[in-house]
Amino acid sequence: MREEIEALHAQEGSIAQHKARLVTKGFRQEEALTQEFDMKDLGQLNYFLRLQISYKSTSLFVSQTKYIKELLDKVDLQDSKPCTTPCLPYHRLLKDDGKPYSHPTQYRSIVGALQYLTFTRPDIAFSVNQACQFVHNPMESHVLAVKRILRYLKGTIDFRIHFQPDPLNLQAYSDADWARDPNDQRFAFKNEEHLEIDYHFVRGRVIHNDLLVQHVSSADQFADILTKGFSTPLFQQNCSNLILGSSKHATEGGCKDINGPSAATCQKIK
Repeated sequence: MREEIEALHAQEGSIAQHKARLVTKGFRQEEALTQEFDMKDLGQLNYFLRLQISYKSTSLFVSQTKYIKELLDKVDLQDSKPCTTPCLPYHRLLKDDGKPYSHPTQYRSIVGALQYLTFTRPDIAFSVNQACQFVHNPMESHVLAVKRILRYLKGTIDFRIHFQPDPLNLQAYSDADWARDPNDQRFAFKNEEHLEIDYHFVRGRVIHNDLLVQHVSSADQFADILTKGFSTPLFQQNCSNLILGSSKHATEGGCKDINGPSAATCQKIK
């Protein structure tokens, strides 16, 4: 294929140059492309790779409502009681907590489907990340955690990301909690020396007024929702920073899409 493309460029010039010549002859860009290539304008994008897109006059919304419904149906949790948060507050999953799960392949399939949802649902990113750490040897306690994520999605099925043009005001938030990871505390011990060096480096920059370090409370730390579980009030407050909104809406298309990860690969959680 690469050789064919290079041959085409050598004989007739690049596709971009060819398109430019057609435009100069009076063709619009779309017309120029359809004159030379077998293609069709399908109109405004509404559904692609299990992502639903809807539009307002000056903004757009991206959701995976249909995908969530399919997933809940396949694991037989469509009538489950919703949860207000995707995980217990300040709770960490343990690698050897309880009995091994009898259907590890099923666990991996469901967690993989949840991973795909984090594209439009950053509010479940931390909980899904925790569940992903145990795909090789899931325990029954990990399955309960996954069920809680699904029950949370049941109650927030219409959440979607809202994109709109705004003046660029880039801010970065970072947070890490590696030292308190109960499953790999060796990481903290192995990096203790590096942490001490980093501490003295930062301290030196602060003394020379090159760096200003300020405390950020959990209520104002936007990255916190990606590193820990919260109680319901704090979780909902942090969700407001994720440009997520809930609105029941109808989106065209979807029935012909076969390219995204299929919720049909999941079965009822046993």
